[in-house]
Amino acid sequence: MTAKIAIATAEPNMFETLRGHLLAAGVALEDLYDKPLMTPDQTSEWLIANETELLVLDARLPTDPSAVYDTRTTLGAKHVLNTVVLAQYPHTSVLVIAPSFGTCADLEEECRAAGNALILPMDALQLHRHRILRPFIAILTGHPDETNAIPGAFRVIEIEIHSAKVECRLGTGEDGSPMLRWNTISDLDDLKSAAQTYARDEMPLNNWLGQTRDIGTRLFKSFVVKAIGEHLFSQIEKSAGGLVGLSFRFVISDAGFYPVPFEASVRYLSEENGPFVLLYAPIVRRIPSFVRGRASERARIKQGAKLMFVRSQIGEHPDLKLDSAICDGKKFDKLGNIDTELEHVKQLGAAGCFDLKIVNLSDAPPGEAAPYLLKQLDAFRPTILHYAGHAWSDGQQTATLVLPGLQPQQAVGLKLDRVAASDGLSTTTLVYLSACRGISKGCVQQLVMNGIPYALGFRWNVEDERAPQFAREFYDELYKTRSVCVAFRKACRASWESLNYDEESPIWLSPILLAQSTDWAARCQ
Repeated sequence: MTAKIAIATAEPNMFETLRGHLLAAGVALEDLYDKPLMTPDQTSEWLIANETELLVLDARLPTDPSAVYDTRTTLGAKHVLNTVVLAQYPHTSVLVIAPSFGTCADLEEECRAAGNALILPMDALQLHRHRILRPFIAILTGHPDETNAIPGAFRVIEIEIHSAKVECRLGTGEDGSPMLRWNTISDLDDLKSAAQTYARDEMPLNNWLGQTRDIGTRLFKSFVVKAIGEHLFSQIEKSAGGLVGLSFRFVISDAGFYPVPFEASVRYLSEENGPFVLLYAPIVRRIPSFVRGRASERARIKQGAKLMFVRSQIGEHPDLKLDSAICDGKKFDKLGNIDTELEHVKQLGAAGCFDLKIVNLSDAPPGEAAPYLLKQLDAFRPTILHYAGHAWSDGQQTATLVLPGLQPQQAVGLKLDRVAASDGLSTTTLVYLSACRGISKGCVQQLVMNGIPYALGFRWNVEDERAPQFAREFYDELYKTRSVCVAFRKACRASWESLNYDEESPIWLSPILLAQSTDWAARCQ
């Protein structure tokens, strides 16, 4: 025999269905045995006589030839996995076909023990056909899939959060191809509880790291690991070469869920006190609705891209300099990080990394900072807009940028949605808000709803001494790789590595990235 793949099932229709799916998935006809293996004994005999690469195993395989095909029992499949594959042929990969998701949970332990065995629900197979079968075969056999991506192809994991359910999808993130729907979860109690905890604009006062870590771990377990299945997730991670080879995206329609720390997840199985997942794989957010709808574009940052740095320092005046100013009855202190951020961006501009334009709002006519900024945007039309200054949230779905006012002790507010709707941002790829609470309550939603592929903000206050470091690491990596998500990941990790201990500063887990573009998960080789 030359066939390397066999199907074990006692149901003729099941055999024909699986055979058709395998051929459609690219399995060569000569590699596929043309008869079903109808019992564990026949399966064992086949494995003895052939060097089998992959066994496709019906979860309802009967234990003997006289047994009636029973859709309720998995005894035959368990026998094959335990006494045939695991004990005698550990190098044979096994793809177990279950009737539907969650119906063969009792086979999970056998698959885990076998190591190279996975469960694929028939309903998922019928829905996605060869698109979902190819990655499973690639994971089990170790061969690259048809895209020559990471073996296994499920290197992108997307979680879409609705008001009453969470949908888990798998894919590659290549060329905008749709993700494969995998599982739906209806229990959102942990998520709603976390949303209430983080509804405040301020960082939790007591044990902020422990609380954030605990919530992030529970959410990651529920909506990623358990939704996919612990064994399958471990195989996906292994085939991708570790977490660094995976990308995660949370699609969030409810602005109340934006501040929830999905990315503050420790290792979920054996390393409960290990590093956060965020430091190893880009975790971003997306919203499912648009106004201009430019999200289908690929959004790499090209060399020489136009970068506008907006310096919004309050309390400055030629004759009088103050340490604070008042905007809408709120007091804002003068920021110490702005010029440090600006100096590094100047260096990148001088080196030709970016076509840099500096807009210093202190140079605007008194009281005219807002129209001055909008006019500069319309004239320059930046690829990247970097705003360095104060901002505040009104608790709704927008934010106010704090700009210099008519007098040194005054500041004026500019609604972020006015900036987002500006024609000057019609070709902008990234908006970076180096501002306190730049993304709380879904503020940056206004940016991406107006078609901006990437928006970066901060869940909690940006510390004056640490914000410049994060910006420096981000832009240095962005210049090297042209990938916003890779730059985001590297900046978060560098910020963490610079600390003496995790609790010293939240700068490494405060940033949040909204990424709408189709190539958000792309990374440079």
